[in-house]
Amino acid sequence: MILIVNPKLIVQRHDTFTTGIVYMPVSLAYICGGLQQSGVDYKVIDLFGEKPNNVTEGNGFWSFGANLEDVVSIDDIHPSHVLIFANQAANHSEIISTVSQLRNSYPLSRILVLENSQAVTAYSLTPLKGLFLDAGANDVLVGDPFIQAKRLLEMLSEFEFNSEEVLPDWSQFPLKNYWKAKLSHGPQTSESYLPILTSFGCPWGCSFCVIPATNNRKWVTRSTSQISREISSAKQVLGVKEFHFEDLNSTVSTKRIREIATAIKPLKIDWKIVAGTKAETLDSFETLRHLKTSGLSYFSFSPESGSRKIRRIIDKRFDVKHSLSLITWSRRLKIRSQACFIMGMPGESRIDRFKSLNLIRLYTMLGISEVAIFIISPMPGSALFSEYKVDLDSISFSPDWRKDYKKLSAIRIYWYLNFLVFKVTFHPIEIVRSVVRFVSHQFVLKMEIAPYRSRQWKRWAKKLN
Repeated sequence: MILIVNPKLIVQRHDTFTTGIVYMPVSLAYICGGLQQSGVDYKVIDLFGEKPNNVTEGNGFWSFGANLEDVVSIDDIHPSHVLIFANQAANHSEIISTVSQLRNSYPLSRILVLENSQAVTAYSLTPLKGLFLDAGANDVLVGDPFIQAKRLLEMLSEFEFNSEEVLPDWSQFPLKNYWKAKLSHGPQTSESYLPILTSFGCPWGCSFCVIPATNNRKWVTRSTSQISREISSAKQVLGVKEFHFEDLNSTVSTKRIREIATAIKPLKIDWKIVAGTKAETLDSFETLRHLKTSGLSYFSFSPESGSRKIRRIIDKRFDVKHSLSLITWSRRLKIRSQACFIMGMPGESRIDRFKSLNLIRLYTMLGISEVAIFIISPMPGSALFSEYKVDLDSISFSPDWRKDYKKLSAIRIYWYLNFLVFKVTFHPIEIVRSVVRFVSHQFVLKMEIAPYRSRQWKRWAKKLN
């Protein structure tokens, strides 16, 4: 029997917006699907999902989720292998602690730490393998979910594995807890939703990102028929009609995303690209309209910076002129859009930041739905990580360990205020509608769900007092 564990979630008290983002463990669901296909017996324990409102306090952070001993009886389970999901870099200390607990509980089991290769908030386990071994793990398992499932089955001498036939198995995950508490990365509009990965990896090599290390700049696609079957099955079995594409980059190919849209159009679903989008792949008004007719209601893209110099340092290919057209097209089609920016790159000057701010202003004038602004926090495995001396327990997307963190935080707030001022000035009705949606919990934007989630963390944490 295989025991699969998703750890608790760490939220920094000083930044409950950035560190409180929830990613449902979609990679684990695909691994479970691979095990299910081969007839392997397994049990899932989603510590965060089981009891997200249970909270303990650490040094400057809150830890949300059930305690291991409260959800599993050690005497009743005798796993040959125990898998723990290293889902986010910010959870590193919790992951290490959970590995130690599992080793004490199951001294004879083989413990494997699963790398999350499909999220920019995760980290590369290969250079940190020794830390996990010291905590009690036997090994780390890297690669995309299907590669991990295949390697695991080989360890079990179970070789029947056809990735084309694998669908995710959500049966042992507490989905209703995620849905009820609006615990999603993208904006959850319906009562229920599911994340989906239509591809694995990303071919680009942004220097601040961990993905080039975890995926070797490879982009592996799943077939259109497989994606359609997954969505159709989830709709029939679970009644889900809202799907969040969590791919690192779902639109590397214009032809492919159009084919997916054609295949899923008869299913009559609401789908959103809540993670990576290659803006240039949405190459025309006709392409965007084609996606809209199949149910696309939201997409996110990443200029990263308004400065060509910074984009060159990052190794980010981005066509600013095309992005202006993209915003105009999406507004005409009533598709909501998000642009993501970063600040704090080495070599970044005040002029570079001013160019980013001006691009945010221009986007807002044109009618972009929302923006997201992050302070550079290099993850273990990224090209930038070696340039910083960082305590691994301090790694997160809110890098308060940086000497210039307070300054950058102030600039970040100023950028957000500029967005709001320009939004009120040029699109006042949208601000009013956004406030109404926030109050009614009918979220269609990340900027609406983020303050709700932040308030929820703080409300749950009050029980500590």
